Amino acid sequence: GGGGGGGGGGGQRGGGGGGADSRQPLLLLLRASNESVIEKLFDDCFAHRGERSLPKSKAATLHAELKLERADQPREVYQAVCSLLYALLEAADAPPNLFLKREAGKLFPDGFHEDLKELLVELLVRKVPRWRDCLNGTLDGGGGGGGGG
Repeated sequence: GGGGGGGGGGGQRGGGGGGADSRQPLLLLLRASNESVIEKLFDDCFAHRGERSLPKSKAATLHAELKLERADQPREVYQAVCSLLYALLEAADAPPNLFLKREAGKLFPDGFHEDLKELLVELLVRKVPRWRDCLNGTLDGGGGGGGGG
């Protein structure tokens, strides 16, 4: 029997308790013209992960780059990415770097777009160890993050 998942992030509602719906906005990343668009988005999400949404200028850029239709889509994409980052970086059961690939893969629901999943998992495996160093203060991650919930 699988044990129940632990409590969500402290005071950070909208972290999303998984479910396919919370990953749905990630499919919008299929519209990116190249991988660096997605990589930059992930870096922005890491830098602003304590906030409700991306700064207006970054949201506008994202809107243009992904050719989004709705004004709230940049925020949805941001929150979906942040929930991935939270699970891999800051959750109580965040995996060690060694098992990142396996655990990152588990964050996507069954039937999620395989190629996109593979690309995002590769990206996370490459980025998360560096972000983790930023969080631990071993790297100067540009201004340091604010306190968690």
